[in-house]
Amino acid sequence: MSYIVSVENIINIDYMVAIIFIIAIMVTLNNEIEDITMNKIIEISQSLYECLGKLAQPFETPEEVITRLIDFYEAKEEESSESETISTKIRFSNSVNTYNKLNIRFIPEDPLRFKKLLLEEKKAWVLLHMNDGTKHLHEWNALRFTEHSDVLGNLRSGYLRNWRDKGIVSAEIAIDKSELN
Repeated sequence: MSYIVSVENIINIDYMVAIIFIIAIMVTLNNEIEDITMNKIIEISQSLYECLGKLAQPFETPEEVITRLIDFYEAKEEESSESETISTKIRFSNSVNTYNKLNIRFIPEDPLRFKKLLLEEKKAWVLLHMNDGTKHLHEWNALRFTEHSDVLGNLRSGYLRNWRDKGIVSAEIAIDKSELN
């Protein structure tokens, strides 16, 4: 199987879509060569890795950046493929996070400062904003959190796991409980 991509075809495509397209080709080629396993290693150029780094948000892994780009692309693709009906406008205006990433706010905002304080305090507070307007406050016991632990990874595998299914629309994570809205 071969892929022919001309410069003319890519010029009209959004830069982010082009990155997703290249990653999709790499994944497809990788699947043709190897048996399907749980984890795949995809080799990318240093320049593409740096582009992904520029798009990354605090505490995001490369996989999470790619997932967010795919979510964004799929939302745009669905948005453009559907006619602009009233129901489409309502769906996208009422549920911004249905197709996009979860809005997570850390207090303090600086990722290194937040992690340093979490390591010192060994606890933080997680305020979940739900799609029905309610808020749920949780104490995050981080006794086993180490300097090698991933802040966002811990949250996504815990309080934020299946956030869409749970109806979570945003989250605030703070070391000091009094700083939460």
